Amino acid sequence: MDDLVRTVRIDTLLESGSIDWEGRNFEDVYECIASDPNRSDLVLEVESRIHDFLSSLENPDSPTVYDYLLLSL
Repeated sequence: MDDLVRTVRIDTLLESGSIDWEGRNFEDVYECIASDPNRSDLVLEVESRIHDFLSSLENPDSPTVYDYLLLSL
């Protein structure tokens, strides 16, 4: 999950909270902010944005080339 911060676009949110996230795995960044009781609002906002992003993803209506490749194995 090295690129989750940029993919979900929470980089500016983390920067506004003075979180050094670049070059770090998201799990490490999240553990850092979740373990700090003073950052509970930041944690809730990060979780909300990730939830919204993942909820917006949809499966395609038809199989993709990768689906066919997997089935051929």
